[in-house]
Amino acid sequence: MKQKGVRDPVPEGVSHRETTRDERIQIIALREKAGWSWRQIAKKLRIDKSTASRIYQCCHQYGTPSNRKRSGGPSIFDAAEKARLEAFVTRDSRTQRLSWEAVCIEMVYACDSKTVRDAVKSMGYHKRVPRKEFHVKPDNRGKVR
Repeated sequence: MKQKGVRDPVPEGVSHRETTRDERIQIIALREKAGWSWRQIAKKLRIDKSTASRIYQCCHQYGTPSNRKRSGGPSIFDAAEKARLEAFVTRDSRTQRLSWEAVCIEMVYACDSKTVRDAVKSMGYHKRVPRKEFHVKPDNRGKVR
């Protein structure tokens, strides 16, 4: 279980991490009460000085040191909808061969076909497009080219 105020390790391939609420409170306290410079705060907390300054400004602008809620709409595919989609796609050979657009139409989804594809992919399924069959044609002398 994650402890409050303890940093998560930076995931591989990601060059940044979110600051914790405790770090944000510490930035405000060091700036307002201790009168530290941005450089001193950045060195102590091992973050960039512009990041510390921006966190301080956001905290005063929004009135809270907490991270703001992420933007974006609600997820279309919750667990029940994913189960319904899985049952449809694995039902028979006809539904397994349908295009993503056809799946959207038959399931009456008001979303992009890529969204359905990503949902199916997250469940561990995929569609493979079969290769064209390679027919070997003999030439007029009966030899294969």
